[in-house]
Amino acid sequence: CKQPCTKPRPDCRHSCAAECHPDSACPDLACYASVMLHCACGRRSLEVTCAQASGKSVLLNSLRTSDLARHMSSAQSGGCVSFSSGSKVEVTCDDVCAHEERIRKMAEALQLDGTPAAIANCSLSQFLIDKMKTEPAVVQSIDAQISELVAAVLRMQPWP
Repeated sequence: CKQPCTKPRPDCRHSCAAECHPDSACPDLACYASVMLHCACGRRSLEVTCAQASGKSVLLNSLRTSDLARHMSSAQSGGCVSFSSGSKVEVTCDDVCAHEERIRKMAEALQLDGTPAAIANCSLSQFLIDKMKTEPAVVQSIDAQISELVAAVLRMQPWP
């Protein structure tokens, strides 16, 4: 039989996929099943192999052509790809994620309805825009104080 083995792997439960081996245990090879990784907030995602997601050792010379092509595509579209052996691939939140989280918390604290994108597109007064151009440190300081206030409000427990 030359068909791929369909037994589930003990560590990830994907199919073994090695050439059929009915009378022996599944070989301990890297799992090339595709999995989707997400950042903590779920906004960013990256498709990688199971072996990369789990941090199992994947040597550069054992990567398949399709894996290399996918990684090149990711790199060309601004993604960051690491081929270091044994390192776990992770997707981290970026500045956009942090910005959206901040807007969500602000909307929650101010009890605003609507999507974060709609709330983020609110208009600023000309005074505030001018102050940001002439005195950015002052505006940033006020912003930091308001952020602290919102965080404090979010930590408060409601009255019984």
